[in-house]
Amino acid sequence: MLYEIKVPETGFSVTQGTVVKWHFRVGDRVSKDDTVVSVETEKISVEIPAAVSGILSEIRYDVGSLVQVGAVLGCISDDEAEVVLDEAIEKPVSVRRTGEGLEMPEGPSFAQEGRRRSITPLARNVARALNIDLERVAEGIGPKGRITKADVLKFAESMRSDREVEQEKSPVTVMEEASKDGEVIKLTGWRKVIADKMTASWKETPMICQSIVIDVTELTDFISSLKDTKNLPRLTYLPFLMKAVQAGIRITPEVNAYCYPDRFIIQKNLNVGVAIDVQGKLIVPVVKHVHEKSIIQISEELKELIEKARNGKLEPKDVQDGTITISNMGVTGIDGGFSMILPPQTAIICAFTVREVPVVINGSIAIRKCMGVSISYDHRAVQGAPGARFSKEFQLRLEDVKSLLLTLR
Repeated sequence: MLYEIKVPETGFSVTQGTVVKWHFRVGDRVSKDDTVVSVETEKISVEIPAAVSGILSEIRYDVGSLVQVGAVLGCISDDEAEVVLDEAIEKPVSVRRTGEGLEMPEGPSFAQEGRRRSITPLARNVARALNIDLERVAEGIGPKGRITKADVLKFAESMRSDREVEQEKSPVTVMEEASKDGEVIKLTGWRKVIADKMTASWKETPMICQSIVIDVTELTDFISSLKDTKNLPRLTYLPFLMKAVQAGIRITPEVNAYCYPDRFIIQKNLNVGVAIDVQGKLIVPVVKHVHEKSIIQISEELKELIEKARNGKLEPKDVQDGTITISNMGVTGIDGGFSMILPPQTAIICAFTVREVPVVINGSIAIRKCMGVSISYDHRAVQGAPGARFSKEFQLRLEDVKSLLLTLR
């Protein structure tokens, strides 16, 4: 019996990934729960385990292939018996017509040209997976020249060696020649997936962007006052930003929605994704049900997710179901810009570096700690005025910490 190895779902916005490694070769024995193949999306690397013990009988996608969610990557057979199968491999020969009728060509007769060869089912599966014509495989090592898995793999290895020699002889492309003094980085794997997704976002999403400056002096002082408090996690701005989003979507609920070409769907749950950089790769873990959690709970969960991301331990559930995204650019020293929406979400918030700036308050100049924020909206769901109302509520809540803490649970 054959068991299919499929690309699992890793989030609503993930539709494809790239095969980065096969941990076994066709014909190898695998045990249940062994990692058979690794697939990388723009969010996480997924290690796909064997559902059963058996033989890896088929590989449908090579390393580097772009695959859709749900695609069958290969198959595992729970029957490793090499049952003999007599398979006829016939080569038709050409004939030519003369004035007297048909004339057979010189050489072996048609009956001699066609022959029956003994081939095991496992050898046939291996050949099919590696796209090898069994006619090209010499007589096998099995009884009476039976072709086995080992024969096919040996032939495949010789083919691979021939290709490598040919590649060494072939000239480089014009592009690579032009770039010989620099480093060529191809858009493959997660880079390719992110590139495709952001290109689609830019082409298909009519974005508008609003910028605000938030006085976070009170919030910064509050966070600092709790720095040495026992039994409390280290607080950052992010949990407060998430709760301010909660306040804002009460005013403009369409900010927390999924938008499609013909409709948008306001989401009941507030699941906030946080865009972080891990060794040059953009990853967006998601804090679920922010509207049901306290600042402390959000902070603890966020810390756990970031640690998992940095250690490469994120699971599919950790990046699924985000309804809005926050990109924290504070540590970069950047003061402005905008981020691109992650479809089908309708908004993304970009928070910039907190700086001390002179501010006029009641006619006097004071030094305040201010954070620049930009919010990008999908104009199909969030028009300018509703977006402005969300932006203003978001700002007011962060500037009034007591109100934020007292009214939001």
